[in-house]
Amino acid sequence: TGFYTLRDDLIQQALSKEDLKEVAGRLSDGLSSAPENSDAAGLVIELVVDEENIEAKAPVNTKNKVKKFSFPSSFGRWLIPVIAIILVLGLSIGGYFFFRQRGASKQRLAQETISQVQTKYQEAQGLALLDKDQAVRIASEAQDLLVNTDFDQTSQEEADRLKQDLDQLLAGLTQESPLPDNTLDEFFSLEKIDSELILADLFSAGKTIYLLDNDNGKVYSLGWEDKESNVVLGEEKIKKASQLFYQAGKIILLAEDGFYEIANNTLKKIIEVDDSWGEIVDFYGWLGNLYLLDTGNNVIWQYPATQGGFGVIRKWNKEDLPTTSDGASISIDAAIWLASGKLYKLYQGYLEDTYNVADLGGQVLVYTAADFDNVYLVDKDNSRFLAVNKETGETDNETKALGLDEAKGLIVSPDETVAVIGTSDKLLKVVLE
Repeated sequence: TGFYTLRDDLIQQALSKEDLKEVAGRLSDGLSSAPENSDAAGLVIELVVDEENIEAKAPVNTKNKVKKFSFPSSFGRWLIPVIAIILVLGLSIGGYFFFRQRGASKQRLAQETISQVQTKYQEAQGLALLDKDQAVRIASEAQDLLVNTDFDQTSQEEADRLKQDLDQLLAGLTQESPLPDNTLDEFFSLEKIDSELILADLFSAGKTIYLLDNDNGKVYSLGWEDKESNVVLGEEKIKKASQLFYQAGKIILLAEDGFYEIANNTLKKIIEVDDSWGEIVDFYGWLGNLYLLDTGNNVIWQYPATQGGFGVIRKWNKEDLPTTSDGASISIDAAIWLASGKLYKLYQGYLEDTYNVADLGGQVLVYTAADFDNVYLVDKDNSRFLAVNKETGETDNETKALGLDEAKGLIVSPDETVAVIGTSDKLLKVVLE
């Protein structure tokens, strides 16, 4: 137990008001900063002195110039009833306002907490498939708010319901999925090319697979059928690259300082980093154009093809993109297929269709082609490979296997008979029915 003292400035501000209700109201505002789980009440009384009936009983002391006064007997007769009336007035008005304001502050705090928790709960729900760690952090913060708030009787029921919802959400987020016990067959061991090769990305063009090793600053080619390999180019600047793409006889590299092109065994920069870029997590080429997925700005940028290279950057999507994580990816077959949490089909800048692939995570690789029946996915969060039918949205193939959570890239053979998934040291395969 203990006492809580209002600040002097609050008291002085309150006493500057002439109306008793205003004084009580100002003082009660100070109670909102009182310690949690504390109770408070206040009493305001007003003493009025009739100065006209005051008589001086003592002569002036010229040394200290202090006057002494006494009250006439008639004043004493009505002073006590007046004080009693004012005392009752203080209890009925001042005390009432203190209690009411304290209760109102508590109720207001409870409602504000409920609103904050609801917002955090919805935010965590939205991130559940995109970023589990972030969703857990936000849901835990919401739980802490509930625990540390003293709810009134009116809001306690809502707080209990929210706590139950948060408990269920966190249970689902923190439940570890059992790891698959099977492995995929090996398509090719990258050690056969170079014992130090570490794969960062791969892409398929015709009968050739292109491999990016940014640790060692090299790009390789590998035949789909004969498995013959060659070094396309080795250069220090390739160490900056994170992804590659092949179109029109040229290899395009996305690097931390822009885009590079490999043509005729030469590396040259073709696009500088633009001020409008946020977080470029993937890119793809179509009909000579480049499309950049920017999750930082929730935008797909387009660099249109020109005779000399690429034109000025422009925003491709004409409406807001669905919310995605930094693990999102895109593939193009005239439409842009965007995968993260769900599979989205976008056409001419607009969302055309949404495929609710069951439990699809936020870290997803996607691959398709114009003449393919399916869109192929590697759901890294759930260590599985998926084939989703473009027409029906149904999952035609689902394969869980060890190592898919560390996949670096996904490609499918031109005849759509085998999918190849690249890890850091090998290429795995899924035979397609």
